[in-house]
Amino acid sequence: YHNNWLTRIPAAPAKSCLVVAIVFITVLFPTLFVLGGSADGDVSAFVGGLHWQSFAFSLWEQLLCVAMIVTLLYFFRTRLNRQSTLAKVASDSSYTASIIHAPVVILYALAVRNLPLHPLLKFALAALICVPLCFAFGNFIRNLPLARRVL
Repeated sequence: YHNNWLTRIPAAPAKSCLVVAIVFITVLFPTLFVLGGSADGDVSAFVGGLHWQSFAFSLWEQLLCVAMIVTLLYFFRTRLNRQSTLAKVASDSSYTASIIHAPVVILYALAVRNLPLHPLLKFALAALICVPLCFAFGNFIRNLPLARRVL
């Protein structure tokens, strides 16, 4: 933090990390699982315990995550560093939306509980309806005179 390492990641290491992440996902992951004996469906050695498969999978996972983090930090810093008007309003209202989301979701759940729909469809509808609704209510509440000071 003090030396701004995360904000000064050069392009070369970020591109190298992208290559590493792609190779880890496309080549190393399948190779690890085939050589580890999971081709027959038994993945128990990868789940934990004193097995080389568990160690290799844990190492693979951590190295992949570091490579992805470096790549994403660079990508977001260079390509996605602007904010639209809608994103600014949503960002400003996010704290209020997080406070009021529980009653909104509960009211939605009560409203659709008797509908003969598949639960995954109800969940998808909840995401499409409740998320914008929470941010809209959050923005409305945040713009109230007394709430402006707090939120």
